[in-house]
Amino acid sequence: MDFTLYNLVISQLAEKPDLSIVQNRLPVPEEWPLVVENISTYRKHLEYFQVSDGQNSAMCFTAVPELQQKIVSMEIGTILHLIGAETRFDDDRKFYVVELQDVCTLKEYDDRLKDQEKAEAERRAWLKSQGYLEEMSYDPSASGETSGPSPRKP
Repeated sequence: MDFTLYNLVISQLAEKPDLSIVQNRLPVPEEWPLVVENISTYRKHLEYFQVSDGQNSAMCFTAVPELQQKIVSMEIGTILHLIGAETRFDDDRKFYVVELQDVCTLKEYDDRLKDQEKAEAERRAWLKSQGYLEEMSYDPSASGETSGPSPRKP
């Protein structure tokens, strides 16, 4: 599998994705882009799919029927974000897997972030209009502080 585009995408991130956290029962952060490595189906129904960070892989499951159909129609090598991903131990398979609620492609995730930023701005505007948030400004002269080094006394 060619990870050229994926490596370009993750080179712009402050924190590189590392799916080895799945073995520590930690949730997979949704801001991590991952690559679809394998999709396993039986009679056109999703059994599981695997994602990779270029080094480690994780097996993913979902109980959401619409999401199952979306994943089945994806191509191997698609870069996506896992939404609502929780790690759990699968007793049948005897290893850790990722259970998720949704996935977003790169473009869908950008739109999701814009929607979240817009919702947060609206929430803050409402809180401010209700008097819960006040503009905070800092005036050093009000507290007797001065900017810069204090002058030396002779």
